[in-house]
Amino acid sequence: MDVRSFMRVYLYHPLMALKADNFELFRAIVSEMTVNVELRELYYQQILEPQLATAAPQFQRGWSRASCVRSIST
Repeated sequence: MDVRSFMRVYLYHPLMALKADNFELFRAIVSEMTVNVELRELYYQQILEPQLATAAPQFQRGWSRASCVRSIST
């Protein structure tokens, strides 16, 4: 699967959750995360970090094949 196709599949469900009334809830939560350190840390640990860990290998494979990014050791 190429990077573009992966991104389409990867982002489809989270973006569909923001349709209609859910978008207002999302805006409220994001606003609260800017001032609430505990909520921000929970969001990062429970939502963002697992999503990034899932996506990172696919991005690396896709970008390496496209010669967009070179691998580095950390």
